Amino acid sequence: NEFCLWVTSELFNEKKAKDALREVIPDFNKYLKTGQIEIIPHSQWYFEDGKFNLQQVLKGGINKLNQALKAGFDGIRITGNRAWLEKTDWENFSDYERQVNVAISKYRMIAICTYCLDKCSASDIVDVVSSHESALIRKEGKWEVIESSERKKIENVPKESEQKFKAIFDNANDGILLADLESKKFLIGNKTIC
Repeated sequence: NEFCLWVTSELFNEKKAKDALREVIPDFNKYLKTGQIEIIPHSQWYFEDGKFNLQQVLKGGINKLNQALKAGFDGIRITGNRAWLEKTDWENFSDYERQVNVAISKYRMIAICTYCLDKCSASDIVDVVSSHESALIRKEGKWEVIESSERKKIENVPKESEQKFKAIFDNANDGILLADLESKKFLIGNKTIC
């Protein structure tokens, strides 16, 4: 029960997107008619007066989410292809991607950003991977997931905390007992108390 937005590019325009979705989604026209799926061109989503406007795009995403929630949807899924992106816009767009990644973590949003490798340098790819939690790359016909180093650090924090707690718990000179007060059951005790 999510609202889905596809922002197309010149390479894969609205008509091609609709035709492709009709082939794989039963009752696609019903979703289109009820407004659960919307397909719009990149020129309408990313540009204002012919220029990329970072704040306008971010605001547009939040507005779409609020409209979707008001219409009774549980959240929003957005996908867009960056084939239109020119080198002159890359730095501004990288900033946008970082801000989108932060916004997504605060809202009921999932986004998939597609990049054309023919238009990306090695440093552009590094920017993309570091701006997102993960990236899916097709290499030699196989898909690989690459997680950002920041995400890996965050994922390791609970494991490290758990290991430290376990070491203190197991080696404490004093007895430590964890109990569930509601059920009045003992859950675990260290070797000193046992």
